[in-house]
Amino acid sequence: MLLHASAELRRTRLFASAAWPGYPMLNPTLQSTRSGGPLAAAWAVVHHLGEDGYLQLASRARDAVARIRAGVASIPGLRVLGDPVSTLVAFTGSDGFDLFTVADEMKARGWYVQPRFAHGTSPLNLHLTVTAANHGSEPEFLADPAASVAAAREEGPVRVDPDVAAFAAALDPETLTSGQFGGLLAAAGLTGGDGLPARMAPINALLAARRNPCENGCWSSSSARCTRRRRSSATERPVGLGRSVGLRDQLNKCVREPPRARPRSGSSRSQ
Repeated sequence: MLLHASAELRRTRLFASAAWPGYPMLNPTLQSTRSGGPLAAAWAVVHHLGEDGYLQLASRARDAVARIRAGVASIPGLRVLGDPVSTLVAFTGSDGFDLFTVADEMKARGWYVQPRFAHGTSPLNLHLTVTAANHGSEPEFLADPAASVAAAREEGPVRVDPDVAAFAAALDPETLTSGQFGGLLAAAGLTGGDGLPARMAPINALLAARRNPCENGCWSSSSARCTRRRRSSATERPVGLGRSVGLRDQLNKCVREPPRARPRSGSSRSQ
């Protein structure tokens, strides 16, 4: 166990980066996401399934990818990125609607699709991680993107409050303090104890407008805020982002979901 005398000292140990086409990478641990436990569990599962069992699961996942890809490509305004040959599917949209709003609309219909910000030549897109557990749910999933796109067209573009955008633009990632980050949360309306808002499009739009090193500082500060111990009251609920992204909450939600609806980060019912 590594203890720190202050949150500012601990912040130097956190790694955060949005400088790639995927989701923002946030690592608050010494072992990253590849510690020995998950690797040993994966080895045990593969040996339990055997080669035939593994190939069967891989085949089911690929079948689901093929159906989802074809279905998404048939929806006006959506375009599959690249040629998905494995189990990852990403699609982008036209200029007539906001993909962040599409993600919110899909969530309202019970699905979680992961927004990924534009980076380099990669446009803003929605990302699916498809597994064998998603096989059989493709028709149910594909019934909702068209309605979500229609709702996004009707709602119009997401607009970031100019004052909030200016506040974020003035932040220096090298000197960002917990107080400044708290001010950004307050400006974005995230000071309550009820976790993240139901509609994330405005927050994602703000982050998309800050595609520079300042965003990395915000991710580091959010991690520190989520994991810090509150001293004021042992029973007081965490503020800001803490309650909504707690690992225990996420695990409990996964356990409560029925097998067919249990997702990772792709075309599956939301956790």
